[in-house]
Amino acid sequence: FRVSEPLWRLLASRAFGPPGWVIKLPVIAQAALCVALAALLARRLSGPKVGLLTGLVRALSFPFFIHLDRFILDYLVLAGMLGGTLLIARCARGGGYRDAMLAGVPIGLALLAKPFFPLLALPLGAAWLCVVGRWRQGMVVMTAGLFLALLIAAPWHFSMLNGPYGDFFRSQY
Repeated sequence: FRVSEPLWRLLASRAFGPPGWVIKLPVIAQAALCVALAALLARRLSGPKVGLLTGLVRALSFPFFIHLDRFILDYLVLAGMLGGTLLIARCARGGGYRDAMLAGVPIGLALLAKPFFPLLALPLGAAWLCVVGRWRQGMVVMTAGLFLALLIAAPWHFSMLNGPYGDFFRSQY
């Protein structure tokens, strides 16, 4: 991100000119996705009233609005981790192996924004599944989910390591 201008910003400025609302639109969409996923997760775990309250509190909190004026990757990471956790919660509440395996997909997408940190959701989710008595699904999260997450993120990381900015990329990590 620091090396070149993001593609969405370049296309938006070419198509619509440089107004501020065009630049902020993707960030607002990412933040809205985080609110929706947090509300869905709370609804899955505690019911519709708690889900609605969680969405309202998240959307109306002051720290939520502070970062809407700049592009940060934390919203993408949070959305991916919430998506993976939502699938793990679905599995804990009676879902099948498919939900456990697919938990790696949003985690893999979150790995495209920031490395390493999103992977923390998989072992924590697997441990939670083992505690609630669904240890087989927990093992699927740790094997197939982790494999899917790494499979999704590997091409981008490989291209960044071997591309023209490889030295810069390596120096960051």
